[in-house]
Order: sequence, then C-alpha cells, then structure tokens
Amino acid sequence: LTSLSWRRMKANDRERTRMHNLNCALDALRDILPALPEDAKLTKIETLRFARNYIWALTETLRMDAQHHSDGASASPSALDSASPAGCVYDSCDRLHTYTGDDGTSCTVW
Repeated sequence: LTSLSWRRMKANDRERTRMHNLNCALDALRDILPALPEDAKLTKIETLRFARNYIWALTETLRMDAQHHSDGASASPSALDSASPAGCVYDSCDRLHTYTGDDGTSCTVW
C-alpha cells in the first residue's frame, strides 16, 4: 500500500467510527424522547429538532409554573426566555408536526 492509500484507509476508518458514535448517540436520544409510533423513526435532523423543541417546551412549562406560583410579583426576564428557538415564528414555520407521547402529552416540532 502506498502512503496515500494507507492514510485514506485510516481516514475512512475514523469517519466510520465517528458516524457509528453519532448514530449511537442519536438512537439514545430517540429512546429518551416522548414515544412515537413504531413506524415513525425520525431522521437525524428531525431528532435534533424534536429534542430542541421538547427541551424548549419543558423550559416554558417550568417558566410558566414558576410565574404562576410567584407571589404576584411581576415576571422579570430570565435566562429561560432565551430558550425559545431562534428565527421561527411559530404560526408560520414550514413542516410543523405534532407528536403525541404514550402519556398523552404532545409536542409540535418543525
């Protein structure tokens, strides 16, 4: 083998390992997100978007709960307000999907 082909083989091996690790991480992420129908395996980008929106929805729930339980003090801006996905007006996003978990909770993702 030439030096160039040996380096190419090593680079291909590193890329295979990297993709294997990425796919394992995405599978683990899919496992902890709210359940979807068996035939609805999300693509990589859909999994990341769903996870981001799910985290945002949980953050908003906590923020609203904290605001609801405050002693009537006006809500001040917080770091939680920055959790909203940037660059998206919810009523006009393309490819909106609503997923409902086994427990009846739903999350809309794009």
